[in-house]
Amino acid sequence: MKWNKGFKYLYIYLVILLSLLSNYAFSQNDTLILNNEDRIVGEIKNMIKGVLTVKTPYSDKDFKIEWLNTKLLKSDRNFLVVLSNGKRIKSAKILPGKNQEQLLIKEKDKEIIATVKEIVFIESIDDHFLSRFTVSLSVGYNFTKSNNLSQFTIRSNVNYTSDDIGFTGAFNSVLSSQDNVGYTRRTDANAGFRYYIKNKKFIILSSDFLSNEDQLLNLRATIGSGLGKYLILNNKEYLTGGLGLAWNNEKFRDTLQTNNNSLETFASFELNLFKHKNISLLTKLTTYLSVTEWKRVRADFNMDLKYELPLDLFIKLGFTNNFDNEPISGAVKNDFIFQTVFGWEFK
Repeated sequence: MKWNKGFKYLYIYLVILLSLLSNYAFSQNDTLILNNEDRIVGEIKNMIKGVLTVKTPYSDKDFKIEWLNTKLLKSDRNFLVVLSNGKRIKSAKILPGKNQEQLLIKEKDKEIIATVKEIVFIESIDDHFLSRFTVSLSVGYNFTKSNNLSQFTIRSNVNYTSDDIGFTGAFNSVLSSQDNVGYTRRTDANAGFRYYIKNKKFIILSSDFLSNEDQLLNLRATIGSGLGKYLILNNKEYLTGGLGLAWNNEKFRDTLQTNNNSLETFASFELNLFKHKNISLLTKLTTYLSVTEWKRVRADFNMDLKYELPLDLFIKLGFTNNFDNEPISGAVKNDFIFQTVFGWEFK
């Protein structure tokens, strides 16, 4: 009897505990009302590139909703919010505004009224560190029987965003083999760091690496720093520009094994278009004008055209071009590659 009585009290305790937990979980739910009056209750993870991601307990997959199709958002949690004027609002709560087109963003004692169109980016700051990363990996393979040309290609990207900083990285490589030619390899990689300041401006730290047999480069390492600014910023596209100084170190594979160091100025532009639901276009152009080598000009151009498939899969067309108006003897001035790859993205 005593055991039965003890189990009875334990059962009551568990029921009460589960009720409290369920009420707490329910209180953490966010509510999203769409333009067609549909209502979604769940956990808002983020809004990137004009697409809102919502996790719900009644679906195995996250909902992805175009941000401009939303009318109202209700949440008790804190978010990082980026507006089209460049303002970054930390630990903000998003509440309904005075009318259906407005949202009230509260940051401590400050209140900001913004429309849906003015909000560029939303990230739940309650999420753990890894949730702020976006990683994509894609591969491709081509084979031509007539000359036994075999080509294997890798194209990858990583992005991280927090309250005041942003990080991007990329690694691309092409390995080819052909009768009477042997193996050829071309590899480029880059890493970029941004520290966001006021008025759409940010501090740039960048590093670029290139190994290219056609340009007789064992390794080119370019380390730069400067100041950038958003020229266009909204939830469908952005355009940035930047200026700065860079130190360029080159190790060539010519007969003399030449090493070269130079100081350069650089100007960069980056355009990201995501106006369509499944298609995005990212392009970046960086031009280097040498300070220590008079009249030498280099330029790097990258483009990624991506079509998103279900299950976070995608098809991507990549283009990379490297130009040097004064290459080392025996090297080409211009070298470029096209890559068609199939990949997967982890968010």
